[in-house]
Amino acid sequence: MLVAVAAVLAIACPAAADALLDAAAAGDPAAIAEVERAPDADPTTVFAAAHAAEAALHDPARALALYERVLRVAPDARIAVAAGKRAAELRLVVGAGDGREAAALADTIAHADTREPAEVGRALERLTAAAWPGAPDAALFHADWLRRAGRFADAAARYDALIARWPDLPQAHAARRARAGVALDRRDFHEAELLAEVLPATDALDALERDDLIVQARRGQQRDRLYVFAWIALIGALGAMVGSLAVAARRAKRRPRLPAELIFLGPVALVLIGVAFTAHRVIAPAVATIAGGGLVFASLSGATLDLMRAAGRPIRLRAVSHIATCALAVACLVYIAMMRDGLLDMLLETVRFGPDG
Repeated sequence: MLVAVAAVLAIACPAAADALLDAAAAGDPAAIAEVERAPDADPTTVFAAAHAAEAALHDPARALALYERVLRVAPDARIAVAAGKRAAELRLVVGAGDGREAAALADTIAHADTREPAEVGRALERLTAAAWPGAPDAALFHADWLRRAGRFADAAARYDALIARWPDLPQAHAARRARAGVALDRRDFHEAELLAEVLPATDALDALERDDLIVQARRGQQRDRLYVFAWIALIGALGAMVGSLAVAARRAKRRPRLPAELIFLGPVALVLIGVAFTAHRVIAPAVATIAGGGLVFASLSGATLDLMRAAGRPIRLRAVSHIATCALAVACLVYIAMMRDGLLDMLLETVRFGPDG
């Protein structure tokens, strides 16, 4: 009889322990509380409960206590390394208080994308102003959150305030990198380069990140210069085509007729634009710009050449110049549309790495 009972316990106990581990890892509050009450809980289960208390319950103080318990009961276990690292990080945030601010920050971070922005902003402002060790983390998250929301000016101000208040902390170092990133987001590439060039590089990774920011800033400046040149060239090409049409109309002594290019290519352009808006709205504005602009230049060219034929003038040289002008104009339209709609980087990534999926 005793042998049978022992056999049942040998089977049931591991099964119960596995169930507790699974429940704690899933963030079940009752299971985590049971782990806290059980003095002989397996270190792996305690670690799972600590992680869940942090990630699911947003209670860093409870998580810290559980991580420290792992270090006490199993200091030589492999899992103790991860527990020790995370405990050290949480000690800096929780500090000597009761952990209420740390719990509030964890909860705010976890629900920042689902709560009202004004509520999130007030909570982060309060946690940043409070005298507790996690205030720099709250300030950094606040700035990052504003940046993700596209509020670049507010984000830059938050980063600057963090750097001024805690200039020597790691959070300030992260804020300096992010500040240069915000300048890139705002397309202020000159400021981004200036900010990136003064970033400290304490290790190889810092140097790599700094160099990457500088490269992005300089590439952005080059693209902006090309963007301005493209507009100048496009306006010049349009002026040349309109001037050519005016000269041809004066020589032919009549007004231009509706060109065949507009009659035949117009419906094609409309179909392309319609398909783009139906199938892929991201590229639709670029397709509309390129197709519409190309149609305008083709129509101007066609109307001009028709007038020259009517006046009995040779058109070969004029046709060649029109081809070159239209090609330049379409190239400018492509670049302007890609830059305006942020498609250039997408195209380059597709060329380098292939399409997604």
